Amino acid sequence: MVSMKAVHSYKGKFLGMKVDQLIENDVRRLLAKVGEFGAERMKTRTEPHDWKGRLSDSITWVTKYESGGMGGAAEKEDMLSPPNDSHAVDIGTGCPYGVFRERGAGPHKNKLGSEEFIANMKEWCLDKLGLDADGAPEEQYAFWRIIGKIRQGQDAVPFAFPSIGEIYKFAEAEAKVFNFARHI
Repeated sequence: MVSMKAVHSYKGKFLGMKVDQLIENDVRRLLAKVGEFGAERMKTRTEPHDWKGRLSDSITWVTKYESGGMGGAAEKEDMLSPPNDSHAVDIGTGCPYGVFRERGAGPHKNKLGSEEFIANMKEWCLDKLGLDADGAPEEQYAFWRIIGKIRQGQDAVPFAFPSIGEIYKFAEAEAKVFNFARHI
């Protein structure tokens, strides 16, 4: 997850409105633009490897007041909690397996989630490989070899970390476009 803070507001008045109000509206628009950009950058890295789309669809952005980016395959539990800071945007996913995609997975040593994993892998093997894990003995053998290889651990295919530099550059450029100094 990426968290960014916008500039602090200035004191004073502009056309009868408090400068703080004007700047706060700009800050919210800026954070939304940065959030949208960041979520899209991360999705470009997950989509090529995302079989059902849940991880990609769960990548979202959220501020204290609004959020966006959630797609149809995401589940309610995948949503990020809003930050407490009104000048921050969090970008990422709450998808339970997102962390394994980002950091990799070591050897699988316990049975937690095993039934769901096996069911998903059976479906994936049938869909992607045409391999029926409950079919002929040679197909069962091939399926369990795949499972054994996965359980030895998987390398990371990061999506958040490689996006951070791009997000910061975009945020910096957009902050110049918003030109907060015009309100002083």
